Amino acid sequence: LSSESVDSDSLHLQQYPLLNKLPEVHPYEVPVWFLRTEDSREYEHAQPILTQLLPFFMEDGRDGGSDIATICRRTSLEITQVTNLVAFLTQREAIRLVDRVEMSHVYVCTSLLRDLPRHERLRNACVEYCRST
Repeated sequence: LSSESVDSDSLHLQQYPLLNKLPEVHPYEVPVWFLRTEDSREYEHAQPILTQLLPFFMEDGRDGGSDIATICRRTSLEITQVTNLVAFLTQREAIRLVDRVEMSHVYVCTSLLRDLPRHERLRNACVEYCRST
């Protein structure tokens, strides 16, 4: 449902299809906006608090981004409000969630990496780990 003209006597409604269960969202996860900036307008009408949260979702990430708990502290919003909105946007692929740990640590390969192709057990363990994540 959508209304073309919005004035004091009308109501603007948008109906999104009901999808499966919303994804689980944790306070330590960092929401990252995945769509073009102009695509955010579609969601801002349906979710008014998005205008307050969007700057956090679009941070450049050089400082690791803001996790959901930090966003709630900085905006004085309830964590339930933010996690529900983030779950909704994640389900619609507007946002991707990244663990805070992944964004704040630097991973460096050691010289042992060159042994991976020669050791079947290590190679299989690596493949299994990659498939499970």
